[in-house]
Amino acid sequence: MAESVARLRDELLQNYGKRVEVDYINTSGEPLNSFPLISRVVQMGYSFPIISINGQPRMAGGIDVNQIKNLLQEVMASSKDS
Repeated sequence: MAESVARLRDELLQNYGKRVEVDYINTSGEPLNSFPLISRVVQMGYSFPIISINGQPRMAGGIDVNQIKNLLQEVMASSKDS
């Protein structure tokens, strides 16, 4: 998983620079209830990894760089409209 996250981080940094931050949170070392948002998403039946943008879960079950880029574009476009 760490390798996939590193590739994602590199790709997003190339495209978005410092406007995007990629963090990997390993939940295996702590109780899941230490991560309330992640816990709720998992209880709803979604699987890891869980991708959040601006603190909102947006996708789960895999790391698809192109799909994440599309989601980022949507978020950035809607923040410009605000």
